[in-house]
Amino acid sequence: MAGLDVAQVQRAVELLIRQRLLIGSHDLRCPHQKFAAVVLAQILKAQNTEGRESVGRMLRHVATDATFPIAGLRLLLRELSFAGNGRQWTYLIPEQALKPLIERCWRAYDPEEITFASLLLSELDAYVQNWPQELLAGREETVGSWISTPLEPSGYGLARLLHAIHNKDQKLAAALVNAADPRAVAEAISAVTPKTAYHLGELLSALKAGQDTPWSRVFLSSLDRQKLIGFATEWPVSEPALAFANFCKAMAWPDEILALDMVEKFVPIAQKLLAVDPISAFRDLDDIAWHVLRMFDPLGVYVGRLAPKPRQRELAARLLQAIKPSRLAAQLSASRIREFQHTSFLLAFMARAVPAKFRSTVALMDWMRIAETIGQQWRNLPHEAEVLIGVAYGAKPSREMLAELIHANLHRIEAFPPRLVLVAPSAAYEHVAQGGQIRLAQHDHVDWLFGTGAISCFADERPDLLESVLVPSEAATGHVLSNAHPSWYDEAADYIGVVAGAAPQCLQRILDAVDVTGAEKGWAAALAHGFGPRRTATLLVQSSLGRTDELGALAKRLRARFPKSSNPAVDRK
Repeated sequence: MAGLDVAQVQRAVELLIRQRLLIGSHDLRCPHQKFAAVVLAQILKAQNTEGRESVGRMLRHVATDATFPIAGLRLLLRELSFAGNGRQWTYLIPEQALKPLIERCWRAYDPEEITFASLLLSELDAYVQNWPQELLAGREETVGSWISTPLEPSGYGLARLLHAIHNKDQKLAAALVNAADPRAVAEAISAVTPKTAYHLGELLSALKAGQDTPWSRVFLSSLDRQKLIGFATEWPVSEPALAFANFCKAMAWPDEILALDMVEKFVPIAQKLLAVDPISAFRDLDDIAWHVLRMFDPLGVYVGRLAPKPRQRELAARLLQAIKPSRLAAQLSASRIREFQHTSFLLAFMARAVPAKFRSTVALMDWMRIAETIGQQWRNLPHEAEVLIGVAYGAKPSREMLAELIHANLHRIEAFPPRLVLVAPSAAYEHVAQGGQIRLAQHDHVDWLFGTGAISCFADERPDLLESVLVPSEAATGHVLSNAHPSWYDEAADYIGVVAGAAPQCLQRILDAVDVTGAEKGWAAALAHGFGPRRTATLLVQSSLGRTDELGALAKRLRARFPKSSNPAVDRK
């Protein structure tokens, strides 16, 4: 190294070994690949142009060295694309330097090589211009042959590649699938075993076999349904149910009836798993509850024509048939914080599938024990704990008990979550009256949904405290409303509307904190986007028109540019 003698280098190496940042004097690797990626990013950040070029030469040498495995090179390319800001350092390995590695990928033969070759090819969007057309055009036969013989674990890598291509070029992705033999793929899928279920499920999900195409029709008609139903019947309890659930989720789109037939045969096994260890079992089975039965729907997508049908409701109830509320309540009460999320998911599934058991379970849970598990984290309640209490609040007979639980722990709370304002409004009012804060904003995000509810509660019942609720988050809210991408504005309209109606002076202070440069891009993009973002931007423009500063001038420009969509009265019509 320039400027360093051998003794200095040796002393530096010894220091890094003592601090466990290198493995040893004869193995100068970092102890973990992820840590090595962080170190590489920091090295690049600290270098000047000349230093980065030196690192780039090393990277290019490694990329062309055939002694390094494709799996490791794929990880290097992936981590380098995430290092820095927006693929900042990928130029250090130009497309030309990757050609020998790409050719290695196309020569992949055994299943493991095909897996990592597929994964590596999926990462090259960050390095190759006109990806994937430039890279995949003319390679349909090769990829088609890989899909036709999906030996373990190749389905995982092929799925990642097909999904990545589909996101860029749906026609090319379809051409690659069409190059495969649908009968051969159906035979491989039909021969699924517990050991191959996960990787074949991943591949099946990427084939888009639910689309009505000649390839899909041949594929679906070639599936051995009896064999697949038998596979579900004979699933060994010793094998992770996650793999079965993943396979059923993938099957549900192209052949929902077959997926439901498989789940029906699997019900006795699922009942045993849920009775023994409900949290772990539901963590493995939630794909069935969510995407096959559609009775667990945290994102609210399975509505209307996608809503669960009677058979799906009946199977959901049967899955939970063996559960005893008293035993389940004791098991859930022993959850650790990191298990709260799946405890909440299970309860949410029960609330729809077996509402009486759900209410009984919540009533029998030891909430004092759960409160002690939360412990010092009541100070700023973790999201998982907040969601658990929120889901349990759906059991109407237990609502008073949950409100009392929050009040009993009020002395521990510093940042009161907006969701819990709706559970225990009296505790929230007392908290603010004593100088506490409602956590409307945190980590550069505003709780638009529950924040709206919390503000409405104070506006209706304790308007004297409303300004104390809003002031601590005004600057943070203004910063969020300065973002350039329209997605930041999607759910904010109701929040802005409530503040504008109940505390217009607070809204003006929020607008004081808006960065006009960011808002110029973000508000215009939101108005052009439509739907939720437009509703938010319309209110922001309307609320800013009377201002005499730069933001007011921006609002006038946007009103002139978007005369209809920026006007609440016209937009409603």
